[in-house]
Amino acid sequence: MNYLKNHLSLILALISILFSIEVYFIFNKIVANYSQKIANNYTIIVVSNKPLKNLNLKKISEIESINIENSLQNLKQNLQGFDINKLKSELPYFYKLHFSKFPTPNEIKQLTIKLKDIPSIKKIETFRANQNRIYNLLVLTKTISIIFMTIILFISFLLILKQMEVWKLEHNERMYIMDLFGAPFLLKSGVLLRLAIVDSIISVVIIGIILLFILNSNIYQNLLNQLGITINVNIIKNLALFFGISIILSIISTMIVIFSKKSKN
Repeated sequence: MNYLKNHLSLILALISILFSIEVYFIFNKIVANYSQKIANNYTIIVVSNKPLKNLNLKKISEIESINIENSLQNLKQNLQGFDINKLKSELPYFYKLHFSKFPTPNEIKQLTIKLKDIPSIKKIETFRANQNRIYNLLVLTKTISIIFMTIILFISFLLILKQMEVWKLEHNERMYIMDLFGAPFLLKSGVLLRLAIVDSIISVVIIGIILLFILNSNIYQNLLNQLGITINVNIIKNLALFFGISIILSIISTMIVIFSKKSKN
């Protein structure tokens, strides 16, 4: 019980940091996959007097010809004596321009300028209003996730520093004697680092359990199904990364506590 009381603040701080990072990773993957899905469905409509085969524009991944045959046949059925062949010879060519990734409003603007410079193109429909709303929503969600992660990281790191100060006070006499004999930093702070490593392992194990629970939950799976996307999360790789982050944070906080106290003295 005493061990849990002495280590709870550091474990909770590490869990908060690692969980916020994992949420950011997953959320970023969701946004990226959903952006790609939108990009696959988003197109620019172009009307040209001549056939378009290659526009030599990096943002365009595919030029799809729009088949208007069905529309002409419907028009012929509704209008008596309609000369469909004559109309075909006078109609321009219609195309859909597909993108490899969801374009930004500025990219759409620059692309529109380049398309207007092509003499054969007479009409461009970018659906800019809808594109701007979707893009702004994606940017807003990513910004919120970054702000949330930054706040959690800052507050949790302060908790880690406080816990390191508590441990330093508990082992102050021992560390002071080592300092008198000129012990190096790693040896002098070894007790703090060992405690931090144990808590890092505990935190990573807890995060792994939470992560498995979230990834297999119905809420998470239903969200992906509604968005029509799939997300692959490498749990082993993430846990190894989190353990490394925990150790680095522990070393940094230990150095800050030890050297700041030393400078004050």
